[in-house]
Amino acid sequence: MQGFRKKGLKIIVVSLILISFVAGFLTYPLIEKLAIRSVPDEIGTIEIRGYVLYSQDLEYLLKLIDYAKTHSSIKAIVLDIDSGGGVSYAFEQLYYSIRLVSKTKPVVASISGLAASGGYYLAASAEYIYASPTSFVGNIGVVAFMPERVYPVPSIMETGPYKLSGFNLTSFPLQVNDAISNFVNNVKEGRGGRLNASPSTLEKAEIYLGSEAKSIGLIDEVGSIEQAIDKAASLAGITNYKVSILNEIIPNTFPFSTLAKSPFSLELNDSFLSGIYPPPAIYCIYSPFLANYQSQPLKQITYPNGLQETNTGEDVIIAYAYRNAFSRDEIESLLTEIILNGHTFSFLTDKSQLQSKLMNAKAFVVKNSKSHSY
Repeated sequence: MQGFRKKGLKIIVVSLILISFVAGFLTYPLIEKLAIRSVPDEIGTIEIRGYVLYSQDLEYLLKLIDYAKTHSSIKAIVLDIDSGGGVSYAFEQLYYSIRLVSKTKPVVASISGLAASGGYYLAASAEYIYASPTSFVGNIGVVAFMPERVYPVPSIMETGPYKLSGFNLTSFPLQVNDAISNFVNNVKEGRGGRLNASPSTLEKAEIYLGSEAKSIGLIDEVGSIEQAIDKAASLAGITNYKVSILNEIIPNTFPFSTLAKSPFSLELNDSFLSGIYPPPAIYCIYSPFLANYQSQPLKQITYPNGLQETNTGEDVIIAYAYRNAFSRDEIESLLTEIILNGHTFSFLTDKSQLQSKLMNAKAFVVKNSKSHSY
């Protein structure tokens, strides 16, 4: 009798274990769903303040973008921008990274003070852009520091004429021209049909107030960060959410960072920049301190025939297809004069383009490399 009771007890225990296992197996998906639902939806905000000049600053911002991309609870991203830009390669990478994330999660930009040059480059990667009425928007363009001229020395042998410098001084402006073309093309891609400004207008690098920027399609609406967050939630299709500042979740520990500093408080001039990236260097940057060259006497180059007038148009055409022989000082002075007088310029690199280029040109500049005449 006692053995029968023990056997019955064992059967009961095994049965309870089996029932518990089956019940757990059947209810696990429901429990999992409830657990997932208990994690609130989030709008992740990324603050981009100040300048992006160091590689560590770029890595930090890319880390924040990756965090927003990989965390499923974050349903949309808001870029909180108050930046005058920085080194060009950094904003190119940030632009493409945000565009990639925007394929899976809505991205909205909010301009609270300044989105100039690289700052606007980043804003243009967003699906929708807000700006406060008196914020500064635009300044689309690049600033380039020419490579230094390298002279042969007896103690150093180089296997090619550009081995030490890496650049031909006369062709470097062409590379700068490519940099601004890429910038403008990416703005056009980001804004699409909402953009009401021509490439030549954008290349003038003007800064607009937020209300003006809306009229030419650089932004979508005049508004605040709160409106940007609401828009992001609407695009993501969520109503119950919390806002997470990702910069607080992942703090920036780089001690020399130029992020989180007011663009107008940092005396960012050419000597400061050259200390970070010696020439040649290309920046998508706006800084009032870089404009001090306007108060200094310009190196004037007198061209005997001046700029020869051709047909009406917007560009000054600089010929590089006719063995042009501009020195560094000449090309710097020429481009400075063109820009200060409110004109745009482009380079002729293929003789077959001559006729089409001249159709839309105001002036044509060519220098013969043999006679050194203009």
